[in-house]
Amino acid sequence: MKKERLLLFTLSALSLLTALSIDIYLPSVGAIASDFGVSAQAVSVSLSLFLFSYAFGQLAYGPLSDRFGRVPTLFAGLTVYLLSSLLATVSISLNAFYLARLFQGLSACCGPITSFALIGDLFTGEKAAKVDAYVDMGVSLAPLLAPLLGAALTSHFGWRANFVVLSVTALALIAVCHFLVPETKPKTANPPPLKTILASYGRMLQNAEFRKYAAINSLTFAALMSFISLSPYLFMTMLKATPAEFSRAFTLNSAMLLLGSFITAKTTERIGLKNSLRVGLTLLVVGGSAMAGLALCGVKSPYAILVPSMIATLGMALNLPNSTAGALSLFKGTTGTCSALLGFLRFSSGGILGSAVAWSTTDSALPLALAMGGCGALGLLTFVPPKPRRLREMTTALLC
Repeated sequence: MKKERLLLFTLSALSLLTALSIDIYLPSVGAIASDFGVSAQAVSVSLSLFLFSYAFGQLAYGPLSDRFGRVPTLFAGLTVYLLSSLLATVSISLNAFYLARLFQGLSACCGPITSFALIGDLFTGEKAAKVDAYVDMGVSLAPLLAPLLGAALTSHFGWRANFVVLSVTALALIAVCHFLVPETKPKTANPPPLKTILASYGRMLQNAEFRKYAAINSLTFAALMSFISLSPYLFMTMLKATPAEFSRAFTLNSAMLLLGSFITAKTTERIGLKNSLRVGLTLLVVGGSAMAGLALCGVKSPYAILVPSMIATLGMALNLPNSTAGALSLFKGTTGTCSALLGFLRFSSGGILGSAVAWSTTDSALPLALAMGGCGALGLLTFVPPKPRRLREMTTALLC
């Protein structure tokens, strides 16, 4: 039991590397722009670069993990991440900063891919979803704490301190993983060649069940990235909030990720993956619709954005672990490749929709509302909305 808890802690630490890389520097976008003499929108491009490079990096790390093992590819990725974080720390131009973020994205994916692959190797079905949800509870601490930490570091030491923290984090992960991460790649006498593993991408995409889970996963993450991309503008530019006030609002919304992960861990084994997904997608539609209604009525208030987004984010927190576990359970033995393909689809979708929403800088939350509600509605096309009996079962399971 103690060994399993240590492993869960390590998997959470590896998985939060992505969220930490994204969220810690959001409050310092203005400071970076001022330092480089560019606009805040130009600095925000670095987030899209991170997401796109992260998406493509997974296509390499997944098959390499299945071919050469979880541990060697993990250490290679963490080393590149450490070097790119140091480059970001000493960048003297926006282009150098772009390059650092590009390589950060390419390498940061090694953490979640290894985490998902280990879960897929060691657990199956609802048990995998439960473990994934507990890992996500740890990951949820990053969006809760990272913006607050980033705002404090920027205020006292400047924006470069954020990337010093990321460098130290990478170094610590290398040390911890050396002792706690086991090699779980299935042992075969003749491992398949890399070409065969790459060809499995096509086989996975031909699986209708995988496409369903991947679609829900990608749509949910795209909705989340839409909020992350546009929320700094909505709060700090449109509503004139300070970086500290924005960080508090962002943290409050991110608390829904932690709550949703807890609900998933408590209820999924009882009501099943698909029923949990129905509930999550419905909440995403409800949150997006509420925000759209308030925006169309001309209501401009932090609460008109925050409360609906909290409802939607709770739905996202139900969708992500369940859709991930459902997809990974279909391909035992090649979970690294499956995780890579799932991550590529997720982050490329997030990069595309997040970029589109970020540049729609109208003085309204309507673009964000349409993005979130639309993603939920598209996801529901694969399912029937939850029945009242299922909602009662989830409530009973949570309270028991």
